[in-house]
Amino acid sequence: MSKNSYLKGAAILSVGAILAKFLGIFFKIPLAHIVGDVGLGLYAYPYPIYNFFLAISVIGLPVAISKMVSERAALGNYRESHRVFKIALVLLIIIGGVSSLLLYSLRNVIISVLNWHPDTYYALIGISFAPFFVSLMSAFRGYFQGLQVMTPTAVSQIIESIGRVIGGLGLSVLLVNLYGIPQAAGGASFGATAGAMAGSAFLVFLYISKRKNIQRRIDRSPKGKTESTQMILKQLLAISIPACISATVTSLMGIIDTSMVPARLAQAGFTMNESAALFGQMTQKAQTLVNVPLTLSTALSASLVPAISEVVALRDRKELQSRVELGIRSVLLIALPAAVGLSLLSGPIIRLLFGDSDGGNILAILSYSVIFVMLTATLQSILQGLNQMIIPIKNLLIGAMVKVIANYILVAIPRINIQGAAIGSIIAYAVAAFLNYRSVVKYTKTKTHIGQTVIKPVIAVCIMGVVVSIVYYSIYELLGNSIATLLSIGLGGIVYFFVLLLIGGITSQEMEVIPGGNRLTPILKKIGFLRREKK
Repeated sequence: MSKNSYLKGAAILSVGAILAKFLGIFFKIPLAHIVGDVGLGLYAYPYPIYNFFLAISVIGLPVAISKMVSERAALGNYRESHRVFKIALVLLIIIGGVSSLLLYSLRNVIISVLNWHPDTYYALIGISFAPFFVSLMSAFRGYFQGLQVMTPTAVSQIIESIGRVIGGLGLSVLLVNLYGIPQAAGGASFGATAGAMAGSAFLVFLYISKRKNIQRRIDRSPKGKTESTQMILKQLLAISIPACISATVTSLMGIIDTSMVPARLAQAGFTMNESAALFGQMTQKAQTLVNVPLTLSTALSASLVPAISEVVALRDRKELQSRVELGIRSVLLIALPAAVGLSLLSGPIIRLLFGDSDGGNILAILSYSVIFVMLTATLQSILQGLNQMIIPIKNLLIGAMVKVIANYILVAIPRINIQGAAIGSIIAYAVAAFLNYRSVVKYTKTKTHIGQTVIKPVIAVCIMGVVVSIVYYSIYELLGNSIATLLSIGLGGIVYFFVLLLIGGITSQEMEVIPGGNRLTPILKKIGFLRREKK
């Protein structure tokens, strides 16, 4: 696969993922108006359990399918690549079916054991059928990606999100009028199933429409040795299990909150409705906004693995250290202003999007987790590029244990309540990021230039923060919250960027991370604003 093909494929997948993410965000805004904070909490409770089921069942298998299909297709053996797909499809249908059956059958047990609000029953039913269709989608996505055709995955992600929005919001509006908020939250949860059904239908239709071309390739393939079904299954599992373990550990953070927060809030004296409302504010308002900058982190992390692997293979230690520092610096350039901006304007942003400021105090704290989540993900990708797969998993497990302790102590304190879970997330990811960084330094001998990597971005962020606060509170009374918030965000971004340029806090390499940065670079170099990196 050529570098350009890889970049094109990565770009297609990134666009699909980002559009899907934004559709998901805009789903939450009308949903909050339909079901309120309590309804958001009922809707939110099952998702960490659902994600955990996906982590142990289907995450990792699409990667394994694409890898095995790609390897065989590269040798012109489309017959065997198609056999891999068919075997994986059957496996995923079985896994998805069992996962859906377990979620549906154990719904009352889950609610009882985790001390959830009894009305979460409907949300669990709504989401329980989604794993089956997600599994079906995963098989087809893996197959098309293995053939280096990335568009079907990107389009199916968008269709899935549209299906979730239309199905989830449509049902929630219908059910809130007919029955009430608990049933409406269940209808919103069914949106995940509706979206997965829509995405699956698109991929199945596309596969059928391409069946003649696929069969033609199969017929032209040389008739060599046929791999046994058992051998293919072994390979699929060998490749997918490490990714499944990593995803399962990552999903533990959500499991910790959904399993601990209701009980600890009850200990603090909150009713079930109050607990559900607070949980909805944290997960569906604050966390939804925090996820926006984290989308960029996913793209950065994905590009780091091959970049690090390449220089490791070439045994170029100097270039390895350069890329490690560039990765860390790039993520801090994005994470620092995102965290501070979300924190300073937490109330105004929540009010702009959701119509009230409930949850603003949670976002003010949780926003700082952006820095450590992005650092953890970036450093994890560097370690993966160094073929150190287990270390980041261990470090994240240590972070998860820290979160358990923080949640247990802090959430039960009435004055802190749900904010304790946000503080727990910051501490947990800070621990994981520190441990990952220590491991990266150990294996690469990289020395971080504190001035360039940390101090200059912090100076720019501090000035940005002052400007944002002054602008917002100066024009709020005159222009209202919406315009004041949008102007503050825009001016804050401009100030941050130009302060960085003035103090030499950004290089032409780092400009490539910014959308449109390649076009701005020659202009900024010409007028002397952009520092040239040292050779």
